[in-house]
Amino acid sequence: MDDSSTKFGTEVRPDDYKNMRSWFVKLNLQSKAVKAISCSILAAMIQFIPVLILYMLSKYMSSAIELTKFEAWVLVFSLFLSVILQTFFSSKRNKYAASVSSEFYFTLMSALYKKVFNLSAAGRKIHSYNSIVTMLTEDATHIRIYLFMRANMISAPIQIIVCLFWLYDLVGWLFS
Repeated sequence: MDDSSTKFGTEVRPDDYKNMRSWFVKLNLQSKAVKAISCSILAAMIQFIPVLILYMLSKYMSSAIELTKFEAWVLVFSLFLSVILQTFFSSKRNKYAASVSSEFYFTLMSALYKKVFNLSAAGRKIHSYNSIVTMLTEDATHIRIYLFMRANMISAPIQIIVCLFWLYDLVGWLFS
């Protein structure tokens, strides 16, 4: 046996390459999905930094805290920088989420078209090709939208919890 056709002492068949490719595609999609969710959470957390900086600057302006001019300018620059970072992570999230949802959508659509064209005669009597393709395309589109918005669905509860904590910290329990 040639070394190029063996893998750990066993012969590699053409089906093994197909399985390896699907494994790499699956792994790539999973890593992109994790990156999209991570970027979404980072962007959500960075959104709170300008609020904190503006709170500190308002305290400085009302003379509640003492800052040097350099520290005040660092806060102003941090305000600018936090907006840029939040935009960067949001755009990265959009890139990864769009990539995952598009790859999944096109894979699903190709499988659905293969399934529709192998439809039996009895199935073709009930529904036409066009109606089946339309229904499946709508379902695949909804799945694609869900995959794109999944990162937002994960980061939104974090934003809500942080906002509720800050509201409690600022206002306290009103009815106690």
